[in-house]
Amino acid sequence: MLESKKINEAIRIVDQVVECPSCGLVQKYPEVKHGELVACHRCGLELFRHPISRQWAVPFAFAISSAILYVMMVSFPLLSVNIYGRTNSLGILKGSIEFMHQSLGSVGALVGLVVVVFPIIIIGLILSILYYSRFLTLPAFFPKLLHLYRLLRPWSMIEVYILGVFVAYTKLVGMAYVEIDYSLYAMVLLMITMSITDASTDFAMLWERCAIHKIMVYREKQVEVSHYHADILPENDYLASCECCGLVFTTDTRIQEEEQLGICPRCGKNIHKRKPNSLNRSLALLITAFVFYIPANLYPIMSTTMMGRVSSHQIFGGVVELWQSQMIPLALLVFVASIAVPVLKISGIGLMIAACLIRSKKWLVMRSKLFRVITFIGRWSMIDVFMISILIALIHFDALATVHAHIGILMFAAVVVVTIFAADTFDPRLMWDYAKMNESRSSHTTADKN
Repeated sequence: MLESKKINEAIRIVDQVVECPSCGLVQKYPEVKHGELVACHRCGLELFRHPISRQWAVPFAFAISSAILYVMMVSFPLLSVNIYGRTNSLGILKGSIEFMHQSLGSVGALVGLVVVVFPIIIIGLILSILYYSRFLTLPAFFPKLLHLYRLLRPWSMIEVYILGVFVAYTKLVGMAYVEIDYSLYAMVLLMITMSITDASTDFAMLWERCAIHKIMVYREKQVEVSHYHADILPENDYLASCECCGLVFTTDTRIQEEEQLGICPRCGKNIHKRKPNSLNRSLALLITAFVFYIPANLYPIMSTTMMGRVSSHQIFGGVVELWQSQMIPLALLVFVASIAVPVLKISGIGLMIAACLIRSKKWLVMRSKLFRVITFIGRWSMIDVFMISILIALIHFDALATVHAHIGILMFAAVVVVTIFAADTFDPRLMWDYAKMNESRSSHTTADKN
């Protein structure tokens, strides 16, 4: 009986606190009104916000609009080209299919997933989330919907595809008559409605409404969940948070860096102090990305055949062509997205890993902000992949004019995907841990409210 009581008191939920996923500072937050946000006291990361509108109908209306616009986008052509009286049109899936015809099926599958499959899954998820949020008691699977939405949302790349269309358009106007069709306008509107849906949905409030089970798995034992009510927070070594839903827990014993405490009683995900084996996994992925990056720049990404003349194109060559055509803004855009961003991701995360290993205390806030920039811009490198998918689908006129994709674009797509995973596996809190900025001490800080 005494043993059971001791186990039941081993873990408690700390209310009204949040751990910053960027620097690891556990801090109390004040009452937040609609239209206000909570930012980390130390590194400035936005922890959560409550949208201005409290109306459920606002995000739901934009989500419904997204579904309608998606149907329009996939039902009609995006662009049409005319070369010497011969015409061709671009459907949303045509580029993916053409990649498969040219023996680059993995690239075609990637384009199809991020432009066609994931967007409709995300729209379906947000519609389900908003529908069930009307219930007084949320269903048991509701946390899984929120987790899936958070996991898949970055992989919907409609906005990146639109930039790819603009870059392809600049290349097409020099060789053909190009006409923009209605589906492209639907795609632009879809990008806007999905963004507004995200901004107007109160995800923090939805997580707060999710039920917390009274029994949880803690260190391979089933224990009762209790709450920690003291005014002073426990020391950092006794705190851990759920990476999925944000619940903060305190224990009676010290928590090791990569220890799995158990199963979160709210979302059902594993609770770790830090991401397991974060540095080794991120370093392995960075090395893989670097290995792919070399052939991605050495091999051609595509070749163009015009009236029997064949010309090959590399990534940097595309930037030079745009610059020579006096399209300087687009040249800079492609340079940043296709050359500067991959280099920034590989070198930036590599330097952060090195800083962890030498336990550097320099520029911690700047490094945290840099990591957030890397995470945000990582998928924008897909511009070149999308641009080539558009060109190979539209310029397909046999000996008259044809565009072929080559192995370089497969290597480059691999760089983009692997660096996204590298950023996802890296835990930026370790930079602060190894610099001894999260050493055990009672915390009295309160998150900033704006």
